[in-house]
Parts: sequence; structure tokens; C-alpha cells
Amino acid sequence: MRNKGITDLFASLKTHLVYTRSLKTITSKQATTRTKDSTTTTVALAAEAASKRKYSLEDEKVEETVEKKAKITQTTTVSASLSSATAIHPFFSKSAVSTQSASQVSWIEKSEGFLICQFNSPAGKSKIAAFDLDGTIVTTKSGNVHAKDLHDWKWWTTSVPKKLKELDETGYKIVLLTNQAGLKTPVKLGNFKIKAANVLTKLGIPSQVLVSTRHDQYRKPMTSAWEWLQEEGNEGVDIGRLETHAGTVLVVENELDVTQSFYVGDAAGRAAGWKKGAKKDFSCSDRKFAHNLSLGFSTPEEYFLGESPAAFDWGGFEPKQLPTNAPLFTPTTTPLVPDDLGQEVVVFVGFPASGKTEFAKRILVSRGYEYVNQDTLKSKDKCIAACKKALMEGKSVVIDNTNPDPPTRAAYTALAKTNKIPIRCFWFTAPEGLAKHNNAYRALRGVGAGAGDKEGEKRDLLPGMAFSGYASRFVEPTVREGFTEVKRINFVWEGDEETRKEWEKWWC
Repeated sequence: MRNKGITDLFASLKTHLVYTRSLKTITSKQATTRTKDSTTTTVALAAEAASKRKYSLEDEKVEETVEKKAKITQTTTVSASLSSATAIHPFFSKSAVSTQSASQVSWIEKSEGFLICQFNSPAGKSKIAAFDLDGTIVTTKSGNVHAKDLHDWKWWTTSVPKKLKELDETGYKIVLLTNQAGLKTPVKLGNFKIKAANVLTKLGIPSQVLVSTRHDQYRKPMTSAWEWLQEEGNEGVDIGRLETHAGTVLVVENELDVTQSFYVGDAAGRAAGWKKGAKKDFSCSDRKFAHNLSLGFSTPEEYFLGESPAAFDWGGFEPKQLPTNAPLFTPTTTPLVPDDLGQEVVVFVGFPASGKTEFAKRILVSRGYEYVNQDTLKSKDKCIAACKKALMEGKSVVIDNTNPDPPTRAAYTALAKTNKIPIRCFWFTAPEGLAKHNNAYRALRGVGAGAGDKEGEKRDLLPGMAFSGYASRFVEPTVREGFTEVKRINFVWEGDEETRKEWEKWWC
């Protein structure tokens, strides 16, 4: 009997190996016979291909093929029948998505980098119970910070499913919003889709997952994902719309009240040790996201475990704290642009996105200064040459670069000295946090609307190294470098009240 059991096991192994080599052919035939009027793909097939890839190189090719097919701009619907056709031998089976529930999961790629997963066609509701995913709804079984594979997850606490079902039963729509910038390959994206489908399927209630895979306007704390939910993803139901009954008549109020909706997330700005043994929160993006939308906010500890709120910090620059009465420049004992100064050179110093370019064009270029900028000319040598040419033509010059240290600035002080022309330094004092905020605001506020700077120019989102690089090299400018004067230029908001409210949101 023992020998017979071993023989049967090896027979099963052999059967499976033969079967997996024919998987690609089966997949192709099944794809051919699908209905022509529906552009579909299969999360269930991706799941099984992913779990079988360790047994053959052929499986890995199938998985990659499936993941490429999964990246479409139309709704992607899971096919239960195809999942059944590709079932592997039970000895090897590690179910990724249940066949019974697979057809209830669909994916939409609204734009490159913004994905929506829907389970069981959730109805539009005026009240939204929104949650982060990792670290709030689920955590890793392994205890690692990052999941080791698509199956490495469990509920953050055992009460999560019960709490969410209670919300569903009391008229809330369940929506998960998650930043997932690490999904940079088709395999990683496919595995995440399987994991998300598993979470929703196991939860078993109509719900949505809104996924941002890029550093763009859909990434929290930016609010474009929520705006999509309101405008397109809630079946025309206004979030916060109050409905009451007067007898048998339904009365819909004109005002919206989003305070009925709320958001729960673990990126809450808490310091290390906020409770015994607790690590520092990796960011404050969840709290900022809720604040931008005037939503009630809780951490998972507060919401699921009933713990008291912990102290937190927004993390650096707070846009609403920008002084409203600061002078544009100091010292104020001398004018910003003297009427009788004659020809001069002005060298800017300051972080990227600290307001230099707008200031240069509004204050100096408008008065006839030649504008020199390395982003435009592409090299420091060309900037020096352009400065020299302008001085020979009798023009004043403004150098709009970051110029963080004395060696960088020395080329211009030497040029001014050679030509016996005065040179001043304008130091833009905006700190790094403010500059990063401006960077995100000017790049992301007008995405899809063609807006950018005041001149209508679209600005790219600068990488973090542009700011850390400047900070590491910065040396405060002084007259000892050869400047006749150093003026400190403060960042002073200019614009209407509506635009300021938009700027005062958290953008990073």
C-alpha cells in the first residue's frame, strides 16, 4: 500500500508537468472563444499562472503574457469559466481567487497610474467609509514591513470584516484608497491585483479599491482619486448629499455635508514611541488627505481598537501657517530696484520652486533686465557667456539659477568685477518644505486642465534630489563674496482667495 501511494504521487507529478506545458495552448484557445463584444481578461488566470511559475519556465512566459493583456484601458472582468478550465492538480493548488466570486471582481484602468477595482458592483451612496489598505485593513502574515508574496496578508485585526459589514448595513459605501508606487513591473502589478481581489472577495461586501501607482494627482494626500469617486465612481450620487423624508416624500437638500463620511489610515504623523514600542509613522499623508477633503480622520488603532488619539506632527511646512504680513524683501532701507542704479548683475540664490522665476519676470525682466537661466540654456558655461554678452551690450542681467555655494557664484562676481559693474545677490529664503510644496502645487494643480504657472507654462514635478542636493551644498551668501548687497527675498503669496485656498491644501 505504501509503494502504491508513492507510485500514485509520482503519477500525479507527471500528469501536472505535462499539463503545465500545455497551459499556454489552453489559454490561447480559451481567449479565442471569448465573446467578441467584450474586451476581457482574467485575474484568476493571472493568479494561477503566478502560482505555477515556480514549476516551469513555460509558466513564467504565460504569466507575463497574461499581465500584458491585463493592462488595458477598458473594464477588465474576471472569467470564472476560464478559471475552472485551467485548474491545476489539487496537490499543487494554492487558490488565488475563488471561482465562485471571481466574476464579481472587475478592474478599470482610468488613466495610466490610476486603477479601480470593484467587487459586486457597489451602489452609489451619499456616505463613504474610506480606508487605507496596507497597515489599516490588512497587514502581513510574515510580520515583514512589505509582503513577501501575494498571499502574505491577513486582516489588520480580526474585527475588520465585522466593522466593515456593519458600515455597509448602515448605509455606508466601503472604499479603499491606496498609494502603490512600487508596482513598477507587470508581475508586481498583477500580483497586487490578485491580492486586492482576494481581500475584497474575502470581505464579501460591495466595495471599491482606488489605486495610485504614480507620484501624480491621484496619490494621497492629493485628492483626484476622491474627485473621480464623486464625479464618475458613485453612480451620480453626491457624496454628502443629505436626504430626509417628509411623510412619503423624499427631500434632497441642496447643501453637501461631507462630515458624514470619514477616512481611516495609518500614515498619521505620529512620532516614534507614540505608544510603547511603536515606530514612527512613515508619513502623514493619510491625515493630510482627510484634512484636504474636510473628512473625519482616525487611525486604525482609534477606529478598530478604540484607543485614544495620539499626538502627531504634520511633518515640516504647514501651508496655512504662511505669514500674511511678511515684507517682500529685507533690508528695506534700500530699494529693491533703485531708479538710478544703472547697469548691474543680480544673482539669485534659493531652492528650486522658491519663487525665483516668477519674481525675476515680474520685477526685473519687466524693467529691461536680460534673463539668464540654466534650465533654458542647459549649461553653466552658456549662462556665463550669455551674461557676458548682455553686459557688453550695456544691459543689466538677472541670473535665475539656484547658485547654492560660493564657487558657483564666483564666476558671476568675477565677471562683474572685470567689467566694473556692481553685483547684488537676492537670496530667496523659502525653506525646503515650502519649496517642495510649491513644486507639487505648480506641477499637479493643473494636470488635465492645462494650467501651470501664471504665464500658462506647464511645470514638471522635480525629484527629491533636486532639493536635497541644493540643501547639501548651500552656503549663505555674504558681501564678502564680492556682492555690493545681499537682499533676503521672502515668499509672499499673491493671488485671489479661491486660489490661495487651493494652494493651502496639502500637496505632498
